[in-house]
Amino acid sequence: MTIHGIVRLASMAGGLICSHTCLFGQSNSADDRLLRADGTELIEQALDADAPTVRTSLADMGETDVREAPSNVFVITARQIQASGARDLLDALRLIPGLSFGRDVDDVIGVGIHGNWAEEGKCLFLLNGLQLNENDFGTYSIGQRIPLDNVERIEVIAGPGSLIHGGYAALGVINIITRTAQQATGCQASGSGSVSNGSMVRNALNVSGSTILNTDQEVNYMASLTRGNRSNALTTLPDGREISFGDSTAGQTAAFQFSYRWRGLKAHLYYLDEGYEVSDGGYQTRMRDMIMALEQRKELNKRVQLGWKLVHDDQIPWYYVNTSEPERIASNTSNVRTTANGHLRIKATPWLSVRIGGQAYRQRSSFYSRHGAEFTMNDSRDIAMLGAAAFLELETKGKLGNLTGGYRFEHNSLSGSYFAPRASFAKVVGRFHGKLLASRAFKIPTVMNLNYGPLDGTITTEYTNSAEAEFGLRLGKSIQFTTNIYHTAIQNPIVYVFDAATFDNYINRPSSGTEGLDARVQMEREHTSVYLGLGMYRTLSTSDLPEAELPQPYERAYQGLPRQRASAVVAQDLGERFIVRARATWNSVKHSFEVTDSTSEELSLVEWNSELVLDGGITFRQSSTGKWSLDLNAYNILNTQRRVLSPYANGSIPLTLNGREFGLRFTYRFAQQ
Repeated sequence: MTIHGIVRLASMAGGLICSHTCLFGQSNSADDRLLRADGTELIEQALDADAPTVRTSLADMGETDVREAPSNVFVITARQIQASGARDLLDALRLIPGLSFGRDVDDVIGVGIHGNWAEEGKCLFLLNGLQLNENDFGTYSIGQRIPLDNVERIEVIAGPGSLIHGGYAALGVINIITRTAQQATGCQASGSGSVSNGSMVRNALNVSGSTILNTDQEVNYMASLTRGNRSNALTTLPDGREISFGDSTAGQTAAFQFSYRWRGLKAHLYYLDEGYEVSDGGYQTRMRDMIMALEQRKELNKRVQLGWKLVHDDQIPWYYVNTSEPERIASNTSNVRTTANGHLRIKATPWLSVRIGGQAYRQRSSFYSRHGAEFTMNDSRDIAMLGAAAFLELETKGKLGNLTGGYRFEHNSLSGSYFAPRASFAKVVGRFHGKLLASRAFKIPTVMNLNYGPLDGTITTEYTNSAEAEFGLRLGKSIQFTTNIYHTAIQNPIVYVFDAATFDNYINRPSSGTEGLDARVQMEREHTSVYLGLGMYRTLSTSDLPEAELPQPYERAYQGLPRQRASAVVAQDLGERFIVRARATWNSVKHSFEVTDSTSEELSLVEWNSELVLDGGITFRQSSTGKWSLDLNAYNILNTQRRVLSPYANGSIPLTLNGREFGLRFTYRFAQQ
C-alpha cells in the first residue's frame, strides 16, 4: 500500500471514530501513595500545596516529582507548546536550553546535548515510551513525523539515561507523550499552510482524538499528512555559489498512531514515514518506521507494581531513491527488532524502594540488494544480533533526603558487554529543591558502526561519565526557577567520518566532553504563560576530537553547535476569544569548516553570525469552550539567515532554513476538549 493509501485509510478510520465521539466526564481515583507517605513527606507536601507538582516517569519508571527524579528532567507541557507556536518537534525542542541542532549527511537534522553531538545513537527518542531511533545506525532524524496536535507533553533528560533506557541513551532521552482520554475526550481536525519567499512551504492535515468506549476501554488516534519544501531559502555559499533550497528540498510525511486500552493493558500501532529531496545530493532519502507493541502496568498489591512491554519494530532507515549511484543503492538496508521488557517496583518499607528489571531483544538487519554490499562481520547480506540486559536500583527516603543507587549490565552478541552505574541525592524543602547526580552511561556500537568501522573490528564502547548539580526555587504559586550545572566526560567517542571514496566510516577518538549550565524560569497562570531558558557550555581541556574541535582562539567550542542558546516565550489570553503570543530564540556565533574556493577542495574555517529569531501569532477562537479556532502566525519576522551546520569538519553544505514565513491554521473540535 502506498503512503497516500495508508493515510487515506487512517483518515477514514479517524473520521469514523470522530463521528461517534461524545464527551464523557471522568474522575481520577485517589492516590494511595499519599496515605502511605511518612510524616515528613506530608508536611513538605502541605507547605507546597499551593503550587502544582510536575511528575515524570522517564527517570525511574514511576510517577515521580521532577524535583526528586534521579535525573535532570525538563517537561514541556501542551500549553507551553501552544504558547510557543511550535509546529513540529524541532520547534518544540528549541525550548530546551541544553539542546542544539546540527546537519547530518543527507540534510538530516540531529540533536546536540550540552554541546556534544548526539545524533549517532547517543540520544534516545521515544513516542509514549516506544523507541523511535532506527536500529542500523542508531540515529533519529528530527523531521515532521511527530505532529504536535495530540501531544500532551514532552519529557527530556538532558544527561545520561542508560541505567533505565540502555545503549541509545548515553547523552539524553526524549519522550513524546500523546494525549489520552484522561486528559480530554473528543476529536479534532486541523489544516494548515504557510508561505515563505513567495511560495508555499508546507501544507498539513491532521485528525486526532480520544474516545472512551466504556469504563474499561478507550482508543486514541492520530492521522497526519504533510507536504511541501523543507526550505524555500535562497542563499550564497562560502565559495560564492548560490543555491535555492526551494528547488531541491521537496518532501512529504505520513503518520498514523493508534492506541487501544482495555483496563491496564495497552496496544499500540504506529506508522511513521518521511521522504524528501536532499538539497545538495540530487536524490531522495526515505525513513519509514512501523511499531507494534503491547504493554501493561499492574499493581500486584500495595507494595509491588509489575510492568511489562513487548515491542516489534520494522524499519527502513536511510533508504535512497531516485538515484543511479550504485554505491547508494547498494547501501540501502532494512531491519526488524523484537524486544521484551519487564520490571518490578517494590516498596519494601516506608523508606526503601527497589526497582528491578530486564530486557531481551533480537534484531535482524539486511542489505536490500541481493548482489551488492555484505556485512563485513559475516560476509553476508543478512546479520542477526541478540541482546540482554538487567538493572537494579535502590531508593531510600528519609529526613535528610532521597538517596538512590543502581547498576545496569547489558550484553550484545556482536559488540560485547557494558555496564552503567548511577547515584543521586535529592532533597525538597518547601519551595527549595536540590540534587546531586553522578552516572556512567554507554553507547553500544551499532550494526553499521561495526560494519563501517576498522576492518580488524577494534571499534570499542563509548562511555560517558557525568556529574551534575541542580537547584530550584518556587516563587509564589506559579513561578519555578531551575538551574543545572554539569560536567560530561566521554571516553572513546565513536565518530563518523566521510569521504567520497569509501563513504561511511566509524572510528574511536580518545576523549571529548563539555561542562556548563542550563537555567530556566517558568510561570504558568490562568491567562498567562511565560518561559525563559538559557544554556551555555565549553569543551573540556582534555578533549581530543579532531573532527569537531575548533582551532585557537575558538578551542572551547565544537564545530557547528553554538556555545550559548537562549529562548523566551510569552502568551496572554485577551478575554475568552483571543490569545496573543511571542517567541524569541537566540544562538551565539557558530563555526564550521567549509569550501571557500570553488576551484579548490581545501576547507577553511568560516564564522557564522549569531542568530536572533522572532516569532509571533494570534489565536481567535469561537469562545473559551467553542468548537473552532483560527491561528495566524508570523515566523522569523526579522528574516534572519538560519543555518544548520555540520558538527564535523567534512565540508557539508549548511542547510539554510526559511526566512520570514507566514502561516494560517484552522482547527475544528468535534467535541469539547
